[in-house]
Amino acid sequence: MGSVFNGTAYFPESYFSGDACFWESVLNGFGNFQDSYFNSDADFRKSAFNYGFGYSIYFGGSDFNGESYFRDAVFNGTANFGSSVFNDDAHFVNSVFNRSAIFGVSVFNGKSYFGNSVFNGTADFYGSVFDDTADFMDTVYNEDAWFQNSVFNGEAYFFKTYFNGDADFEDSVFNGDNVLWPQTINGSASISSIFNGNVDFRYSVFKDNVDFEMSVFNGDACFKHSIFNSTVSFYENSFEKEANFNDVVFRGKTSFNDSWFKDDALFWNTAFLGELNLSRTRYEKLYIRWHDINGSLVYDDAAYMSLMKNFQNLGYFEDYEDCYSQYMREHGNLTV
Repeated sequence: MGSVFNGTAYFPESYFSGDACFWESVLNGFGNFQDSYFNSDADFRKSAFNYGFGYSIYFGGSDFNGESYFRDAVFNGTANFGSSVFNDDAHFVNSVFNRSAIFGVSVFNGKSYFGNSVFNGTADFYGSVFDDTADFMDTVYNEDAWFQNSVFNGEAYFFKTYFNGDADFEDSVFNGDNVLWPQTINGSASISSIFNGNVDFRYSVFKDNVDFEMSVFNGDACFKHSIFNSTVSFYENSFEKEANFNDVVFRGKTSFNDSWFKDDALFWNTAFLGELNLSRTRYEKLYIRWHDINGSLVYDDAAYMSLMKNFQNLGYFEDYEDCYSQYMREHGNLTV
């Protein structure tokens, strides 16, 4: 505890049968713990990894069989935890990663806590498995964040998270309920994923393009009060239960082409300020008003026909008349 390493700290393939206590240590040289086994708690709380040339610390391929504590740690060089296994809770709360943080292809069998952390370099969680709660609340990503091909088997929390670079969750699977996503994404976002539980995106802000293409929502999907400032694609999405887009603002092009709403689709007070494309969109009940989409709907015969039938079924007869009138104008059969 409180040790200072001015040269290389060389512990590859080490076996720690008891607690490994490096609390408040300072590593000014390269730290190598590659392929090590921590069979009890590993405590690196409040430690500083200062080596800034390449890797400052290397835990790649290690097994953490007790709780791992890295809270309040500072990584001034690249931190590599790739292909590691965390069999108990992993604590990275309040940590600062000033260069790349590599956790790709890791397995978190216990709870993983990354709340209040700052990633100033690329955050790489590609292909990781989270078998319990994954807590990324109040986290800041100042470069790109990679979570593609990851599996979240417990609850996943991204509440009040800021992605200042691109956010990539493509081909990930979320099996838990209460996936909390109110966040700000300043870069582009790829979130083409499978959500097997309820997912909550309410109050999220997307500054750049967003891709939800071919996503599957097997639970309730809530996007209430979110803002999409650029192009967003929900191409070929499957909404198995209620989809709530109430009070959402779409400022750019919005596509629900080939998507299927199998339960209620709620679009009360939703603003479409750019183009809206509903080509080949299927739904039973689309709760939307014509005045919210008039002028933004991309012309398509089948889309207009489906909307008119939808307005009739819901008893929105004024909306039906207005939609029909616009349809006739598009055909050049009605003059005002």
